[in-house]
Parts: sequence; C-alpha cells; structure tokens
Amino acid sequence: MAKSPFDLSDIDVKHLKRLVDLMDDTSLTEIEMERDDIKIRLRKESQTTTVIPQIVNVPATTQENFTKTEPSGHKVKSPLIGTFYHSSSPKNPPFIEIGTKVKKGQPIGIIEAMKTINQVEADKAGTIKNILVENASPVEFGQPLVIIE
Repeated sequence: MAKSPFDLSDIDVKHLKRLVDLMDDTSLTEIEMERDDIKIRLRKESQTTTVIPQIVNVPATTQENFTKTEPSGHKVKSPLIGTFYHSSSPKNPPFIEIGTKVKKGQPIGIIEAMKTINQVEADKAGTIKNILVENASPVEFGQPLVIIE
C-alpha cells in the first residue's frame, strides 16, 4: 500500500516544532527540509504592514482652482465673536436661505455672545448667494457669514 503524501507519521514533531520556533525567533520567513522521501517547506506570511510614504506633486492648476472658487460678491462679516444661528429659535424658520432677496438692515441671523443675543443684519441689499456658516457654529470677529450678490 502506497503512503499518502499527507502521512506525517515519519516526521519528528519535536524537530518540526524547533523549526517553527526558529522561524519565530529570527527573521526567517521560509525553511525547506528534505530527508529521505519526505520534503517539508514552512513559510511564514508577514503579519505586519509596511507603509511606504509617497510624495505626490499637486499640479499648479489644481492649486489655482482653489483660489478661483472663492465666492464673489459682498461678504457680510460677523460683528463679534460668538455662536451664529440661522433662526431666532429651533422652532422658527431660518431668517434667510440661498436665493432670498434681502434689504439693507434685514436680519440674516443672530449671534449669541456671553448669553446675549445680537441680531446680524444685511449691510447691503441683494440676493443671498451663499451661506458660509453652519447653524450653531462658532464665529470670529470679521469672519464672513453670507455672500450677497
């Protein structure tokens, strides 16, 4: 009766364990051993991931596009530091939306600063082109809030 290629009865398990330990203790990733009609190859797959940083050059045209996408129009800037809100309360609709026509002096939002509510008004008549600040976001003095066209 012929031996199965998977019959390991002739292999010294202790010797095999020493080979595995040798691989674990060193940087060896593969060991091959042959004795009589038995051939064994042990291979250890890498368990670490190597990260190779790559430097990518950004074309100048892409960088120019960032500056060109700056919205044009009149910017209404924050008169103080605080938290900008689009409406007077969560239950009320926002003062403005994109496309809203506003008059000079019309409320466009409120800023809460030190528990005081301050109304922010349009300083120019026109149409709201863009709202630059999300609701309930902190704002700095002079930060653009909306763009009027």
